[in-house]
Amino acid sequence: AFIMASYENGEATSNVLTSYAGANRSNIVLPNNVTSLAATFSSLGITGHFDTGDGLTEVRDSLFASNSLTSVRIGNNVTTIGTNAFSSNSIATVEIGNNVTTIGGDAFYNNKITTLELGNSVETIDGSFRNNQIKELVLPDSVKTINYRYIYKSGSKYYYGAFESNPLESVVFGSGIETISDYTFRNITTLTNVDFSRSENLKTIGNYSFYNTGLMELDLSNSKKITAIGTDAFYSNNLTDVRLNQILKNIETDL
Repeated sequence: AFIMASYENGEATSNVLTSYAGANRSNIVLPNNVTSLAATFSSLGITGHFDTGDGLTEVRDSLFASNSLTSVRIGNNVTTIGTNAFSSNSIATVEIGNNVTTIGGDAFYNNKITTLELGNSVETIDGSFRNNQIKELVLPDSVKTINYRYIYKSGSKYYYGAFESNPLESVVFGSGIETISDYTFRNITTLTNVDFSRSENLKTIGNYSFYNTGLMELDLSNSKKITAIGTDAFYSNNLTDVRLNQILKNIETDL
């Protein structure tokens, strides 16, 4: 049963869901009248599919972390997916609605994602998809920034790329991409094909962003706004064909 914040004469008078008390913790679909969640549902043994419905506007931090979900649908009213929202599940398929603009740090960390459908409003990916099973990645034109993630452990700061630890083979960037931050595809040795042909707004490629991948060709000739390629961004690859634009002026180290 879905427990709402308040009732009157047996009817929900609030659109805030405070808890879920159902014995069946599999294949949960939120009612469309639920616009907000006042609790998290982490570590409850929830399995199967989860659907936000079409009323929820935000997926909060750690909302369904550490369950056993296998698929997720994010409805078209959601605008933000929080940090660790679905981390450490068994999610294979993710469908993200067309109003989501930001996907938070480690939102889908440590899952089994093979199918990722990003909505056409996603602008920022904050280190969200590391440690999955994604092989092909096509970014919509809306995506502007891919950020890295950092975590403190024993007083030290550790950095992780948004798509690290995936068996990626190909990546296609859309026309909106401006910043590929540090470590984004680091150590993905299976990555052999990256398509920058439509990335005319790309400005920055961060440090170690394609470090130790399997790239053999690099064509940045259509990325005419790019002025910075970070330290070791393409170090330890198999590059034999490199095409750059004419205005690159800040290459900090060898490709």
